[in-house]
Amino acid sequence: HGINDRIGDLPYAVTYCSVCNTGIAYDLRLDGKEVALDFHGLYNGVVALQERETGTVFLQADGRFVRGKLTGKRLQNLP
Repeated sequence: HGINDRIGDLPYAVTYCSVCNTGIAYDLRLDGKEVALDFHGLYNGVVALQERETGTVFLQADGRFVRGKLTGKRLQNLP
């Protein structure tokens, strides 16, 4: 449901939700630091990921952290 990679200096994740059939790429730079996303499970019926270091739950479909240390922060989606 998520792949962490980089192109040059740009760390990014390509994410996919098999429930709502969305594929979204996100810039993994947050507050001057690089984060990484891993699969978490379902959250309110859609796929959720979690930030590797803090375990904060990230909603794949809208790019925001919803439970944990990074709650309220967002990752910028990429084209």
